[in-house]
Amino acid sequence: MNHISPFSGKQTVIAMSVSLPLASGMVMAETGDNKDIETMVVSGSLMQGPDVVIDSTDLDRQQAVDLSDIFASDPEVAVGGGFGPIQKAYVRGLEDTFLNVTIDGAAQAGYMFHHQGRLMIEPELLKQVEVAAGAGEATNGPGALGGSIRFETKDPDDLLYGDQKIGGLVKGGYYSNTEGYKTSGTVYGRLNNNVSALATVLKADYDDYKDGDGTKQKDTESEHNVGYAKAVGEFDDHRVSLAYEHRKEEGFRAHKPNINQGSGSFYSADQENVRKTLTAKYGYNPVENEWIDLEFTAYHTDNDLYHNAPDQVLHPKKGKYIQWMPIRGTMTSYGIDLRNISTAGRQEFEYGVDFRHDKADLQMDNPNWPDATEKGHVMGVFFQDRIRVTDNFLLSAGVRYDRYETDQRSNNAKPVVKLKDNGWSPNIGFRLMATDNIELHGGWAQAFRGPRVRELFKLDVAPSATPRKGETAENIELGVIYRLGDLTLALKGFDTTIDDVVGEGDNGFGNIGKLETRGYSARIAYQMDKLTTSLNYSNNKPELNGKPLNDDSLGLGVDVGDSWFAKVNYAYSEQLDFGWTGEFVQRLDKKVNDGTTYAAKAGYGVHNLYAQYMPLQREDLTLSLTVNNVLDKQYTDHASYSTGFRGEGIPSPGRDIRVSLAYAF
Repeated sequence: MNHISPFSGKQTVIAMSVSLPLASGMVMAETGDNKDIETMVVSGSLMQGPDVVIDSTDLDRQQAVDLSDIFASDPEVAVGGGFGPIQKAYVRGLEDTFLNVTIDGAAQAGYMFHHQGRLMIEPELLKQVEVAAGAGEATNGPGALGGSIRFETKDPDDLLYGDQKIGGLVKGGYYSNTEGYKTSGTVYGRLNNNVSALATVLKADYDDYKDGDGTKQKDTESEHNVGYAKAVGEFDDHRVSLAYEHRKEEGFRAHKPNINQGSGSFYSADQENVRKTLTAKYGYNPVENEWIDLEFTAYHTDNDLYHNAPDQVLHPKKGKYIQWMPIRGTMTSYGIDLRNISTAGRQEFEYGVDFRHDKADLQMDNPNWPDATEKGHVMGVFFQDRIRVTDNFLLSAGVRYDRYETDQRSNNAKPVVKLKDNGWSPNIGFRLMATDNIELHGGWAQAFRGPRVRELFKLDVAPSATPRKGETAENIELGVIYRLGDLTLALKGFDTTIDDVVGEGDNGFGNIGKLETRGYSARIAYQMDKLTTSLNYSNNKPELNGKPLNDDSLGLGVDVGDSWFAKVNYAYSEQLDFGWTGEFVQRLDKKVNDGTTYAAKAGYGVHNLYAQYMPLQREDLTLSLTVNNVLDKQYTDHASYSTGFRGEGIPSPGRDIRVSLAYAF
């Protein structure tokens, strides 16, 4: 949709990984005319819009290669895992399995394997990333218990310069830590006045990375091959687009790649992960009709994970050979999303329907272990009403209704069990400019999630507990923002509870209790001429049944120490800017009322430097230098698996010098 919200305008996008409230309220105070009501769209959690907005400028400076790089600048999102295939995103301590994740509107559903990440995205393709933390608006999609992440890829017009009709972009980069490289080529242009297109091919190859002590972490290599194409047509009030992405990642690594060899990994083997996503979109927005701003999205995603295990492997603890087998699993999702925005005076209504079908297919190359298949779908309707009560007060209220159905097996020997459930997800939020300098925002929301397809690599071993209740999240938060000239101060607190959370318990995959996370975040930012500075703080305390989450809470979340993120950027000229970022995480000691003590996580501080230089007046040539972990700190990210009954995790990468060259023509 073409609307630009006064709460998510360009002011936030040009900032470096900001919390959206940094700039939103000023626009609200300035737009009292009803003519501006069409720009009121807020899509996020509890009326503050997206909590994190990251644009391609941030990713280019970082020379991002994986999920950790994408979310490197904000403590609202923690990413664990030393290298791409094992990385998971955690929002306020909750794993991304609780979030509704989309790429250009295509849902990335399903859970592949608890020892690996489930999200594969190439940062170079991204235009923008939005994160809405916590249960929020009805427009966030079905089952968004912990919020949503929206990845948006680039359009051809984002690459064309001025009146350019056709162009190309070639990039090459070197990464010292892994002695790796990444190369890409993109062609883009306008076929005529109405149709534009782009195509990208990319290859990256990284060797085993070294930690801060200079030790190579065995079997952490990774090779990526990406093909991407998009066509966009704009005809008066109509807009259509078609995009296809094929991403293949492979490497030789441990069966449980987030755990060190010899501590429970069992074996290493060739692994392959392939994601194929096809997305079609249609938009209709007649200028003369305020009742119609229609968008229709249809998508199909195949996510394939293959472990090519040898027939006989040496058990690292028992010291004898055991039988194993190749495993191939495919998670398929397809669906539609139809929504419309209607404007009437000081009100704006967004409403629609969505549908998603998921299928998990596990293939075991062993006649004694039968294949397993599971499928399910969810259908929902939603309505969100945003009302400008006064020039300084915006109120929003909405609800969605979702109906779930899955065909599950308690184990391979028993017949299919049909699980059905349905529920409502209401919300209400507000935004108030209390004074010229003070803005308040907050609200309450619930989100419902019914039975879903289980973890792909556990279909054959983890029984499905029945009967089972649906999960219900309740999120309450309140925030305040103070602005004085170029100074911004922000503080926000939240409390999220998920009742009847579903996970793997003693009786199989079913309800295991209550998952709670509460905390607060703070931000201070100051801009002076060419200098921009910011400091973010985050505190999250996720607990399951009153006990802190730990490294073995796979599929649920992770407990991270209080985190501070600092950033300084200096725009020396239009051709040169450089800066520093710092991540500082406090030591985490956990003890509960019954005296249980969990393994402590050591605190750490990591410093990063970056610089970009464009020697030509136009952005034809760009030289980038990034140095991550400048001091070669030996540490393990708190969001990574570090220790537990499954074994020992792997430390984070040491110093990495990244150099890249990009040329557009």
